[in-house]
Amino acid sequence: MASGLVIERDERGGIPMAEWEGNLAASSVVVATPPRIGINPFTKVEHVFRAPAGSAGFSTAGGDCSVKYREGKLIVTGATKSALAVVTDIARGLNAAVIVEGDESELLDAWEGE
Repeated sequence: MASGLVIERDERGGIPMAEWEGNLAASSVVVATPPRIGINPFTKVEHVFRAPAGSAGFSTAGGDCSVKYREGKLIVTGATKSALAVVTDIARGLNAAVIVEGDESELLDAWEGE
């Protein structure tokens, strides 16, 4: 299993979407994923693709990270060692915890070169 970071609460129901969206709106670092425009290859008509509700991203010296809202949890992908401060700030603002999913040693090995 691939390792990653999850921001979650122990409370029943997890993090409410409205609370995450408020936290996201107040952030100067983490931004909502904007819609993208593409062309339907069959009809050649322009189409707007919207990210799922609660999707966001941020950049650090280590690269780009994405945040997906799933059933009261925030799934952070692309997290590097330099992103940990941002992830911790997000969790603190939501009164939540950062959890390593999968093999923690795999994640730490990936960060070793940073």
